[in-house]
Parts: sequence; C-alpha cells; structure tokens
Amino acid sequence: MVRFCIFVCKCIGNDILCKVVYRKYISIPKYSNAKDQTLTYMIQKEKICPVEHSVNLLGGKWKLPIIHALVANGVVRFKELERIISGITPKMLTTQLRSLEADGLVERKVYATVPPTVEYKLTEIGKSIRPMILELEKWGLYHQQICEDAEKKKKKKSSK
Repeated sequence: MVRFCIFVCKCIGNDILCKVVYRKYISIPKYSNAKDQTLTYMIQKEKICPVEHSVNLLGGKWKLPIIHALVANGVVRFKELERIISGITPKMLTTQLRSLEADGLVERKVYATVPPTVEYKLTEIGKSIRPMILELEKWGLYHQQICEDAEKKKKKKSSK
C-alpha cells in the first residue's frame, strides 16, 4: 500500500481554490486459472481548504448573526432568537438552526410543554468560534468608524 498527498492551488479570477488530494493505491489479488494476478486500484479522497470549509459552515446571511446571538446570550429560546435577529423569518431561522445543528455547532433542547419550548445553545465546537466572532465584531466596529470618518471628510469637501 502506497500513500501520497498532493496540494493543489488554482487561481480563478480573484479567488484561490485550494484542495489537498490524498491518494491511496491498494493492491488486491485477483485469482485466475493458473497464476495469481495483482490489480491496482486508486481511491481518491479530496479535502477542501480550511478557509473554504469554514465559509461553507458559516456562510450565508443568517448563520453568523445566529451564532453571535448565541455567543452573547448563552442559552436562547426560539422566539428570543427571532426577536434578537431583526429581519429573519421563522422559517429561515428554523432552516439555519437545523443546518447549524447538523454541522455540530448548535445544540437543540426540546421541553415537553404546551406549547413546546425549544432552547438553543452552542456546543463545545460551536463555543470555539467565540474568539473569531469577537474579533469579527471588533473589525466591524473599526470598519464602521473608518467609513464614518471618510463620509465626514467627503461632506466637508463638498460643503467648501
């Protein structure tokens, strides 16, 4: 059995596509009339770039606001999440929460009450996103300030 790894990076416009390709060659004996023959099969497994993987997990309009709400508030009920995240529909919130739950980032707990109560919280893997969310929040504030300063400069120039 021989294993080797190839790292492939391609530039497509302004995007860089990175893939790690693991190839494994396995020898399997095949029996015929008089002699044993060996056939070689190739099994190929692709692993995508870690950044691409993260974007696949967290991409979209609503996943980061949902995770931010869970980071900021801990355990949150469905209706609370709906109130915290302005503009999201109940159907979209349900879809995104199910996706985050399937990815192992969010844990869902259902209480047998009338009406049913559902609480959401981050799993241990989901909690590992907290530092990134806080840094993203800092960067967002920084960028907003830069945009406001640029807008003020623009208004001053236009008023002169």
